[in-house]
Amino acid sequence: MANNGHDFNIFTDGSKIEGKVGAALSVWRGAAETKTLKLVLPSYCTVYQAELLAICRAARMAAENLVGSVGIYSDSLSALQTLQNPKALHPLAVEARGFLRDALLQNKRVSLFWIKASRGTGGERACRLSGQGSCA
Repeated sequence: MANNGHDFNIFTDGSKIEGKVGAALSVWRGAAETKTLKLVLPSYCTVYQAELLAICRAARMAAENLVGSVGIYSDSLSALQTLQNPKALHPLAVEARGFLRDALLQNKRVSLFWIKASRGTGGERACRLSGQGSCA
C-alpha cells in the first residue's frame, strides 16, 4: 500500500466495458479502507472522462471532507497531466484544480501520484469498484 506519509490515500479508477462507463474511489486511512464511491457515467463517455471524474471527486473529498494530508493515486497519466496543465480547459480538470486550490487555502497538503498498475494497492480495489472485470 502506498503511503508517502499522508493521513489519507485515495485511489481512483475509471473504466468502460461493454458500453458501461464507471469511475470509483477507494479511500484509505493507514491499512484500513474507510470509504468507497462508485459513479456511473453515460455510455457515450470515455475512459479518460471517467478517470478525470474520479480524480475530481477525490480532490473534492480532500477539500471538503478530509482532515489532514491526502495522497490521490491514479493510473491515468494523461488525466494527471491534464490537471497539471493550467491551459487545459476540460471542465473536470478545471473543477478538480479548483478543489485542489481550495484544499491548499485550508493548509491541506494534497499530492497527486501516478501508479503504473493497480495490482497490490488500493488502486486494485478502485479498479474493481469501477466495473473492470480483471484488474492487473
